[in-house]
Amino acid sequence: MDVAWMTPQTSLRLHRMDSSLSHPGPLYGLPCPTIDHILLESRILSIVSQTSFSQSPTPDIELAACRALWNARKPINNLPVELLVDILMRLPSNGFDVATTTPSSTSQCFQCMCVCRHWRTVIASNGCFWRTIHTGERTRWLQLSLARAGAANLRLKFTQAAGLISALPDLLSRRDHIERLDFTCQTLSDIHALAPLICAPLPCMSELAMLYGNVGNSSTGLARKDLLALQPENFPALIRLRLVHASLPWTVSLLSRLRSLHLGSCQVYPSPISVSRLSNVLRCGNALEELTLHDFLGTACSADGSGLSQPMDALTLPRLRKLDISDAPAWIAEFVAYIQLPPEGDVILTGQVEDPQAVSALGLASMLPQNHRGAGFLRSATGASLFMLEGKHWVVCEAPGPLKVTLQLRARTTRVLWTQTLDDGLRHFTTLFHPAPLTALTLQCDLAKVAPDALADALDAFPHIQELTIASSTFGPDPFPMHLCDSLRARTGSEWEDEKDGGRGRVRCASLKVLCLENVRWEDGAFMNAVADCLRERERLGAPKLELLAITASRSPEVDWSEPDARFADILAPMVGEYEFCGKGW
Repeated sequence: MDVAWMTPQTSLRLHRMDSSLSHPGPLYGLPCPTIDHILLESRILSIVSQTSFSQSPTPDIELAACRALWNARKPINNLPVELLVDILMRLPSNGFDVATTTPSSTSQCFQCMCVCRHWRTVIASNGCFWRTIHTGERTRWLQLSLARAGAANLRLKFTQAAGLISALPDLLSRRDHIERLDFTCQTLSDIHALAPLICAPLPCMSELAMLYGNVGNSSTGLARKDLLALQPENFPALIRLRLVHASLPWTVSLLSRLRSLHLGSCQVYPSPISVSRLSNVLRCGNALEELTLHDFLGTACSADGSGLSQPMDALTLPRLRKLDISDAPAWIAEFVAYIQLPPEGDVILTGQVEDPQAVSALGLASMLPQNHRGAGFLRSATGASLFMLEGKHWVVCEAPGPLKVTLQLRARTTRVLWTQTLDDGLRHFTTLFHPAPLTALTLQCDLAKVAPDALADALDAFPHIQELTIASSTFGPDPFPMHLCDSLRARTGSEWEDEKDGGRGRVRCASLKVLCLENVRWEDGAFMNAVADCLRERERLGAPKLELLAITASRSPEVDWSEPDARFADILAPMVGEYEFCGKGW
């Protein structure tokens, strides 16, 4: 019984009248829970009295207390309809996809409707279960969903333009109720066919995503000026906008209300603008929380406008928490020079290199202004990770605050052999972060191919490291870099003889507490002996014991490794505070 409309006294009085009625029988084979009516009534009165004492007595608070206790003892099928609807809507799902393309992707709402007649009736009669519509070319359930959605605001996603075009007659009559629209078009004719919907006023549209062409293609040549240019006045409620290979007007009226903006390979309509114009309009995006610009700066801005490297006032977006910029390194450096990075959240800067032959002259610093203004995270970072894979550099920085910065340098071609990838890449990284007080360092690459002096210089550049993680590249497991142990043992006499701290200065990374070796190729296990020799030498020179030594090795699962594992555990465990080893099959 739903008691939301009753007073507590009325609900108790009616409950006493109904106490003689028999309770429902077993529910799906389970016995009905025993209800102590006297105890239930006393708890209701107790809750109501406590609520009234601690807060201003209002009917809503009192009724909520009664209703919560009353409904807590009910079987799910006896709950009020609105409560059952709320429970069903919270089932784990990406939405009730009503237009399935394969038998295995049966809609969540259809599964719930098969439980019993009551659930079927509840789901079929409530538009909230039918307003989220995901479909491709097959629109078998589209008409049924639109009919059952009733007056509910629609959330539409069409992965194929044909499905959206076929639904246009029904959607045009309901455009005032379209809340979200996400669609993909492959041809210009598809865009023109959808013009009656996109160019019309959509008063309750809060999210719009329009992807044109191949999303994975980052070429800016696909952006067409003759594509539909959005008219901001048609979207008064728009707060989230995602466009790929499209054109748009860069105006204050469009950006001022947006909370999320994602532009990929887009052009500014009707013509490119200057850097200063782009900055001045972006200043009005005070509500922006997420800003993603992929291959946008170079196409939207004209190089002969205000030009690159022109002085401008700092750009501050007070609510920004996610910034993702991908473009030529020079354009990223220009953007970072005047934008104020958020105090918390994620920042991703990706430099896309056009000419693979010019990569040797580029480093991660090429994405930052020469004076590093606006890049204060470099001076305050306490943790940094360098990932060097074929065709890209990837750096992750972590400052003491909640800001995470990722720098990436990539080639646009699918496969490039960079001659400077390892040694020069590590030197670029060392130069970039040399002023930072790093205490945690992660190097993920085929470190065995890095020159010993390059690795030693990198470790010397960060003398306060407490946590060092060495991991194989994603193509690993890689051979263990034996010269790592040589670098961690001691520095040569010429490197430390002028220092004042005496013998301890001979130990490289003297503050090291945690050493993690991840995804190492086992081979003959000789590297385990090298690690043991390294720890002995560090101890002899006065370095403190490691608090943690964690090793993950890849090896054949067909061999019994219990004997060597036990032997190395006996050797290494006494040398460190905690020893962890994990052997996994490759």
